[in-house]
Amino acid sequence: MPQGEPPRSTAAGPTPAHGSTQAAEAAGHPDPAHGSTQAAEAAGHPNPAHGSTQAAEAAGHPDPAHGSTQAAEAAGHPAGTAGADGARPVHAGASPLGAGALAGSRGLRRRLARTHPVELAGLLAVLVSFVVLLAIRIGPALVGAKVFGGLDLLISRAPWTTGLPVPKAINPFVGDTVDSAFPAYLQIHGRLWSGDLAWWSPLSGAGTALLSQPGIPTLTPTSIWMAVLPPSWAAGFVKLLQVAIAAAGMMLWLRRLGTGRAAGLIGGLVYAGSGFFVAWANWPGQASVSTMIPVLFWVVERFLQVRTVRAALAVPPVVAFLLLGGFPAAAGHALYGCVGYVVVRLVMLRRELGTAGVLRTLGLGVAAAVVGVLLSAVQVLPMARALADTDLAYRRAQFGVTQPLRSFMSLFFPQAMNGAGYPGSNAIEAYAFVGIGALGLAVLAVCAPRTVPGGRGVVWYLAGGFLLSAALVWKHGWWTNWLADVPVFEGNPSSRLRDMVGFFGSGLAGLGAQLLFDPALRDRRRRTLVRLAAVGTVLAAAFCVAAFLRYRAAVDHATFAVDAGLGVATLVLVVVALAAAGTRRTAVRAVSAVGVVALLAVQAGNSVAFFWPMTPPDEFYPENGVIAAAQADEGSGRVGQIGTFLGSTAAAYGLRTATGHGFQPTTWQEYLRTIDTNAYSGVGRSPTSPVLALSLTDRSLQNPLLDRLAMTAVVVAPNQEIPGPVVRAGGGSPIGPTASVVPSPGTVSLPRDGTVSVPLAAQPVRAVQVFVAAGAGGGRRGLTVTAAVTDGAGRVVASGAVGRGTLGRGWLQIPVAGESLAQAAGPLTLRLGMATGADGASALTLGGTGDTADVLVVGRQDDGLVERYSDIHGTVWSRTTALPRIRWAGRDVVGTTTQQRMQALVNAALPRDTVVLDAPGPQLSGATATLTTTADAGDRVEVSVDATGGGYVVLADGVQQDWRVLVDGRVAPLVHADHAFGAVYVPAGTHRVEFQFWDRDLRNGLLLSGASLLLLLAGVVLTGRHRPWRRRAAPAPERRRRAEPDTTFPTDGVAPGPA
Repeated sequence: MPQGEPPRSTAAGPTPAHGSTQAAEAAGHPDPAHGSTQAAEAAGHPNPAHGSTQAAEAAGHPDPAHGSTQAAEAAGHPAGTAGADGARPVHAGASPLGAGALAGSRGLRRRLARTHPVELAGLLAVLVSFVVLLAIRIGPALVGAKVFGGLDLLISRAPWTTGLPVPKAINPFVGDTVDSAFPAYLQIHGRLWSGDLAWWSPLSGAGTALLSQPGIPTLTPTSIWMAVLPPSWAAGFVKLLQVAIAAAGMMLWLRRLGTGRAAGLIGGLVYAGSGFFVAWANWPGQASVSTMIPVLFWVVERFLQVRTVRAALAVPPVVAFLLLGGFPAAAGHALYGCVGYVVVRLVMLRRELGTAGVLRTLGLGVAAAVVGVLLSAVQVLPMARALADTDLAYRRAQFGVTQPLRSFMSLFFPQAMNGAGYPGSNAIEAYAFVGIGALGLAVLAVCAPRTVPGGRGVVWYLAGGFLLSAALVWKHGWWTNWLADVPVFEGNPSSRLRDMVGFFGSGLAGLGAQLLFDPALRDRRRRTLVRLAAVGTVLAAAFCVAAFLRYRAAVDHATFAVDAGLGVATLVLVVVALAAAGTRRTAVRAVSAVGVVALLAVQAGNSVAFFWPMTPPDEFYPENGVIAAAQADEGSGRVGQIGTFLGSTAAAYGLRTATGHGFQPTTWQEYLRTIDTNAYSGVGRSPTSPVLALSLTDRSLQNPLLDRLAMTAVVVAPNQEIPGPVVRAGGGSPIGPTASVVPSPGTVSLPRDGTVSVPLAAQPVRAVQVFVAAGAGGGRRGLTVTAAVTDGAGRVVASGAVGRGTLGRGWLQIPVAGESLAQAAGPLTLRLGMATGADGASALTLGGTGDTADVLVVGRQDDGLVERYSDIHGTVWSRTTALPRIRWAGRDVVGTTTQQRMQALVNAALPRDTVVLDAPGPQLSGATATLTTTADAGDRVEVSVDATGGGYVVLADGVQQDWRVLVDGRVAPLVHADHAFGAVYVPAGTHRVEFQFWDRDLRNGLLLSGASLLLLLAGVVLTGRHRPWRRRAAPAPERRRRAEPDTTFPTDGVAPGPA
């Protein structure tokens, strides 16, 4: 096992310190439990205690801790004392828990009986803490009572909002997951269970890569369940798996370094509550990658200790899972960090291995990493090419952006700074929690590198990595500038190094936690640690006071007191546990250790509270009348948005939109910027989430570019002004703007849950307006005003509603989709109603005369729009001038530059049967054709064409990249059409045209991944042929014989073999 000072080796092969059963047998020793001692002595090892746990494991010893004890005793050292080189044994102290996995198939009861009471108490405390934490924070989602995600963001946005008061969102910063991730997984899941692999989605903007790229991860051990299971339930299950895998990976890595199970799981608990892991919990990519970071370090450490081909085979899948997680920045951070770790560990092992051994180990490790990269090629190769074709200029300066001081304070306080906010940033990008108590344990590990497992090299590397990562997040200078042009760091926010801040800090905390369970600490060392911990506690308390004085105006005082109190109390219990380690007061040690675990768990629970929102299942993309009307009116075209459908949320309902949340091809960006020059900049917009500034009241919806986008429908948020001429309810000529109309001096009372009727002339109606003579409050439920038009038979032929928290004096417009009321059978009656809660107004006072309210009608105008539907959630309109998304063009215009093409497209005089090309094609004569769409799925569009002459079939989708087209089964040139779309020339006659998603990089990546997988499986089979699946029990001790230098390595139950 790794030590601070690697022992010298007299053999060219691997160190006898790792001696196994075979080493003892090679020496003729009948008791492998003593094999490591003999092998170490034969090699001239200065401290046979380094034979350690693995020697006992290899011998089948029921208690691995006895491996190091026996080895130490055989060497003449007291059990658990330091070796001749001053380094601690692999498992610090005489705790019966060893550094490796328990050997053999002994029963759980016997193993627990051999566990030291203090360690057993700590272990049970951590396990209980995990169970309680997950039961509270994830449990409701696992039983279907909640959905793990911030879906409460939807109810305050159109088309889900009613305009009535709603509770504040638990976490307002998780919009990406709601407007991008969930809609993508809903498509993948739905199409998968319909027998279709969803490589691509054409619904949002120019299109979105689904299974073809890792941006929406699906090929990791956790994210795959989002595709297989219903996403509304799978989100909670996936989070459970992520916590379990991350904590297990941290424990296994720390156990490899020599800690006990309790300390290893404490490291896992701290990591599960750390800032990056917690803050990005709802993002599938970030969460998937951060889950695998501890696993990466575990498999790498195992390989460095075992150094066999079989051990190396565990590395490629983990590397691949990191890259397939869909967040290259965090994956790169982990791989860079692991490379540095490998260098440090090889330096520590240089005496044992020699130059040749180091080079062999390094070569095998590099080969394993390369296989891992190739294994991920199926998705990573397409993503790399797509990013290379994307304009990422806006990211060039992101490396130099640091986080504010409040972000640094969140390293210590899990809740207080979230409420205060992070100037210039947000909680997702700024939160960095590790915890005062966990950082205190980390500092103890740094102060006692020879006392804790792992040795000085590992401890100091983790400490250096923590400080460098922290500097990149909070304070740049010459010490960080050298990384500005390094791949991964270049173009990515430095703040995301919080992933390594949390990992390094948690690893150090786990190593420091081993001190709580080490009864064999020398009194002198223990007293020093107690003094250090006591001084640290006082300094931490002083720091909390100073932080409070600095931020008392911004933070909630009670919340800050809880955060600070829990952190300092954790350190106090650490002092008690260390002090009690030198006494026989096992109960005191156990209680204090359990207390440390409990306080760390409480802080982890507080850490996740804000970042792990859960919402009722009925808030998971709920259906309503507006959405149903949009689905009915869209046809095969697109839906325009005016204040509705955040990001790509429309895709959750199968609706196409011109914009969406994702990377945009350059031609698509240029097209949208021609519609709205600020589409990609400004409040609520970004280079990956554009918004078109459209309005009902100007001519923006009459833009010819929208026609060629096939924008057939528009969904409008409630409380938007409805355009049209204003007339009286009884009919007549337009009377001018509503603001110029003077209401009647009288009033009419509209009681709660009552109605007021007004005669209505047969005329087109888009909205009605009433005058609110006196303001009214809606109470907690708000106030709803309804309008329903009934015909002569009393049937409702048109209706609408508006919701408000309160109503002020003035004209109130209520959309009513009644443009066809001019043909309705009369007499028509408008019935007004009002509803509110018991704490709201009992009646609404309207302007009017007698018992008839003043009502104005907004009529129809010639603007190319028809109001199809209205209710409290908004309105749906048809655009009558939109072109079909799949259309025929018998004429063409050529524009060789972007400017020429866009000038031609915005010209309203451009014939509808004309396509704008970027290069000349076959001569066209204005022929016509009949198109019949036979398939229009996500990855494939098929059209039957019957043409009188040559022309183009135009598909108004973002198919210029990664698509191909076939005419009558033969590949044909796919040309750029209308600047952002695709088209194919089709000659006269009857033909079958098929557009297909065809990513060559995906196919090449599939070949590379398949070959790598076969290579990996072959390695598993070949290295497992001689694997002893059953360990041999250790025979009774006999007389010792001197062993020859060992040339093999233990492999966690795998037969040793050469690197």
